[in-house]
Amino acid sequence: MPLTVNIPDEVVRAFPSGVVPTRHVLQSVVLELYREQAISGGKVAELLNLSRLEADRLLARHDLLASPTRAECARDSEVLAQMLEQ
Repeated sequence: MPLTVNIPDEVVRAFPSGVVPTRHVLQSVVLELYREQAISGGKVAELLNLSRLEADRLLARHDLLASPTRAECARDSEVLAQMLEQ
């Protein structure tokens, strides 16, 4: 569903030269949804038409890329060990 937002000219003029305001607003909304855990990193990439690596870099630039927990690392290690045994 497309959404139209009227942004005052004063706000548009405040954007640095070369920044596309509509893209910036979309990116801000998507990052906020990710911050609120409403969407995944994969969805961030999809919505912004980025590769997953580009999305991870964007999230990292905004201090949003979460490090895995100890439990996640332990689980991944167990899964890897099981795969190597096969």
